[in-house]
Amino acid sequence: MSRKRQPDQKLVEKWISAGHGQGAGGQYIPFFKVRDVPSLGRSHRVISLLNHRIQEFLSDTEYAPNPLAEFSTNTLDIREQFPLLPWEETLEIADNLKIRHPKYPGTKTPIVMTTDLVLTLKAPAAPFAMDIQTRLDWSKSRMSNIYLPICVKPDSHLVLPDDFDASDIAQLNKPYKRIFEKILIERTYWERRNLALAIISPSKIPWIAAWNLDRHRHSIYEQSLCHLDQHLPVYSELFIREWRTDRSLNDLFRIASRKLQLSIDASAHLFGRALWLKKIPIDLNESIRPQFPIKLYDHESGGMNADSGNWSNLQKH
Repeated sequence: MSRKRQPDQKLVEKWISAGHGQGAGGQYIPFFKVRDVPSLGRSHRVISLLNHRIQEFLSDTEYAPNPLAEFSTNTLDIREQFPLLPWEETLEIADNLKIRHPKYPGTKTPIVMTTDLVLTLKAPAAPFAMDIQTRLDWSKSRMSNIYLPICVKPDSHLVLPDDFDASDIAQLNKPYKRIFEKILIERTYWERRNLALAIISPSKIPWIAAWNLDRHRHSIYEQSLCHLDQHLPVYSELFIREWRTDRSLNDLFRIASRKLQLSIDASAHLFGRALWLKKIPIDLNESIRPQFPIKLYDHESGGMNADSGNWSNLQKH
């Protein structure tokens, strides 16, 4: 059901009681979907590689962290359009901060505020050098997963540092002031849960890596291509062996196709699967285009490899 009409309190309560914005994994339902709100950019509806549900993103900037997080070995779940429930809590926070709580346009109904993305990350493993008892104590204190809430905003909106406070907001002009008032409510909500809100803008996103991964997502989520996995070990070994700095990706597809007696399309899909399954050490920070050579990852080069995308680092920004 579209939510572009003006909701009253009963309707919002109906959305909440229906489970919107609740659950986890494949059972999670975003609080709103692409069709429910006017998008500020190109929207995305994609199949999650983690739990196979449809994900809903309102813009490129909101979507770009998704393939990066999916690629990270630390990510367990991604929940977009995550509501800050219970509904009354953000009203209380706004009142405490003496900030006007946002309302649905054209109504007096307080909006259910949302965080753009909430990642569920694996708890860090205990350092191997610890003795057994220390490892047990470490593990006991870190048994739960880590949650990383992410707020996505254009660079032009971020006129204050991430550690801004209410006194900083007071100095801003009206449009920016309102933006940061809403962020302050959101940040306070997560601080009450001992979580830091990561604020991401386009300048903080490794776009080349994000789009490299996005271009090859279809090769990994298409169930009809799973039969190709029997060729992956040989394909990956052959690909690395035949790789040259002056050999285009198309050339490598043709070589693999000929030697493994596969179609060019199958060779290209195997490349996508090998990329996502981390079978080939590709530097994702270099654009992957079939007509050009690609760069393989070298541990000394500082490229983006299989263990890149540690989103817990964003909590420091």
